[in-house]
Amino acid sequence: GYDNYDPYYYRAYVKYQDLDFDTERTIYGSLESFELNDQGAPGVTTASAANIEPTSATLNGRIAYFGDDDGVTEYGFYFGTSSDPYSKKIAGDVSDNISEGEQFDYNLTGLNPDTKYYFRAYAKNSDGTGYGEIYSFTTKKDGQLPGVITDNAAEIESDSAILNGKISDFGNDDEITEYGFYYGPSSSPSAKVKVGDASDDIDEGDKFHYDLSGLNPATKYYFKAYARNSEGIAYGTIKNFTTLSSNGKPQVYTWEPTTGDGYAVLYGTLREEGNSEIEHYGFYVGSPGFEDDEVKIDFDGSLDKNETFKYKLSGLDYGVVYYVKAYGTNDQGTGYGSLYYFEVDKAAKVTVFTIDSPYYSLFGTPKLMDVSPYIKNSRTYMPIRYVAYAMGLTDADIIWDEATRTVLLTKGGTRVTLIIGSHNLWVNGIPTPMDVVPEISNNRTCLPIAWVAKAFGYNAVWNAATRQVTIQLE
Repeated sequence: GYDNYDPYYYRAYVKYQDLDFDTERTIYGSLESFELNDQGAPGVTTASAANIEPTSATLNGRIAYFGDDDGVTEYGFYFGTSSDPYSKKIAGDVSDNISEGEQFDYNLTGLNPDTKYYFRAYAKNSDGTGYGEIYSFTTKKDGQLPGVITDNAAEIESDSAILNGKISDFGNDDEITEYGFYYGPSSSPSAKVKVGDASDDIDEGDKFHYDLSGLNPATKYYFKAYARNSEGIAYGTIKNFTTLSSNGKPQVYTWEPTTGDGYAVLYGTLREEGNSEIEHYGFYVGSPGFEDDEVKIDFDGSLDKNETFKYKLSGLDYGVVYYVKAYGTNDQGTGYGSLYYFEVDKAAKVTVFTIDSPYYSLFGTPKLMDVSPYIKNSRTYMPIRYVAYAMGLTDADIIWDEATRTVLLTKGGTRVTLIIGSHNLWVNGIPTPMDVVPEISNNRTCLPIAWVAKAFGYNAVWNAATRQVTIQLE
């Protein structure tokens, strides 16, 4: 009287008399289940899901046999997030003429990322419905990063080693766009070496390596592999190795440079002299990709153990990545510090005027004016030429028309016109009313600096404590 394909549960039990407490007790076995088989319904099996992504997967099944009928009228899958899936997807019907032993699938979409789903195949004929076993799968996380493994370093020498890594998984993307290593003498390695990119066609399971040189002897280094796809960057675990002794060469350490407006101060330290006295020391400086233009900064003379040396390098460009490594040479050879990558700060173009003083600072350089700035009716006036210099104009950009007592200032696509005694300031021919007027003082044309600076898109900042006005271009 049981219905076919409904699950039924059972368990064994034993009753016994507990003599210690003079009571009857029952012990139960584990719970088991079974389903009855209707020989008239089709036989169908469920296979593992494939092509699993964050929001989709392919369900797979197979028609094992037709049952008492000579075909199946419908087949497909039940799926859901519970272990008893009930949402139905039809993969085919009688019109498909599917054969015994034939596989079928269904591309399931609209799923939730990082979620476990259950599914089972089914098939119908005129006698009933047959079901496969219940399988499960978990969708990938949305925005999944690559899988990358850091392997042990190899061929470790006094100044070199081979770093090893492996791509274990592409994540949600179908390619790796960049991969390599981070390394350094601290447990948070920051120096980056790129091994390859999308053009290499590296595959899942592929190993990669980098021949690292210029290391310090007898020094512990940390490193980790990294890989990037369109979703972001992933890192392997941090591993370490210790370089061998130097065989008589100096041991030198490169420190992080200090940087400023277009300059960097480089630092190195002699850790060990080696087997003889230091004869030369200094730095190599360059930019990744332009190693042929590398610059050597060399000093003659000796150094004592743990003595630090430095050099200020000027004229560097903002937005460019540089590297530096310190070195020391004795008659046994040259020892190098590790590469340190850095960028310099953007040079700020700042001009500072002081009220009632003819001296001013133009982009960091002291200058002398023939007329001092002054305050009149709570407004700061500056001689025209020096205001123009502060905003990046040259003499060719300044025109004074004595006949009309007019000043014309031009920079790029901006043209500013002022007339002595007029409350209007014209920017590209459009008048703007001012609450002050340009005037002539000590035979020099003086302008209200705040209005002129604003016309060119700059601010004139007033410091009451120092009685100074500052204009910054960048």
